[in-house]
Amino acid sequence: MIRSLHSVSIALAIIALAACSKGGNDAAAATGKAGPGGGRAASVTLAQGDIGRAVRMAIDETVGITGDLQPIETVDVKARLEGNLQSVLVREGDRVARGQLIAAFESTQQASQRKSAEAEQVAARGDLKTAQWNYDQSRELFKAGAIPEHDLRVSEQAVATAQARLAAAEAQVRATSESESDTRVFAPTSGIVAKRMIEPGERVSRGTSMFTVVRTDVLELQAAVPARQSND
Repeated sequence: MIRSLHSVSIALAIIALAACSKGGNDAAAATGKAGPGGGRAASVTLAQGDIGRAVRMAIDETVGITGDLQPIETVDVKARLEGNLQSVLVREGDRVARGQLIAAFESTQQASQRKSAEAEQVAARGDLKTAQWNYDQSRELFKAGAIPEHDLRVSEQAVATAQARLAAAEAQVRATSESESDTRVFAPTSGIVAKRMIEPGERVSRGTSMFTVVRTDVLELQAAVPARQSND
């Protein structure tokens, strides 16, 4: 009887140990940690955005350099005549547009010369018209035998003289008009006035530098590249 009770006690102890071992493994599984008898490793949940696909691609090699940005165009504005400056309309640092008036000379003399040339042109046209009419009349009279050939040649020469006078007058009008136009100084390009070398009231000689205008819409980089990279 005593032996039977001892066997029952041993069986109950084995059952209790098995229950404890199962409970430990279940707890370990619930917490993600290994139990005393070993269990599953910890798990991590990833979102779809956390996953990417590896792609083979080339990596570009770049070279760091430093340098100066320079304007692509620099224009030196020079006086095209000698005279006194009436006005200077821009300062250094001002932005100008191509064709903008930036300075003006006294133009009284040039305007007077242009008007005189235009008056001479009008007179020369009148003389040519008269000479041509006289020649036409002389030619008809010569055909009719009313005048000698000498008179016809004289009227013909008068036409040639009047034509030469008109041509000279027209050339003078062009010259004086250009001279008057040169009294107004315009920006040769759009950009920034980098330098202004003249002041209002100053007398300026032909060819004197008045302004320096630089284009800033396009710049170029001047920099030194390492020798080992220059052949790449």
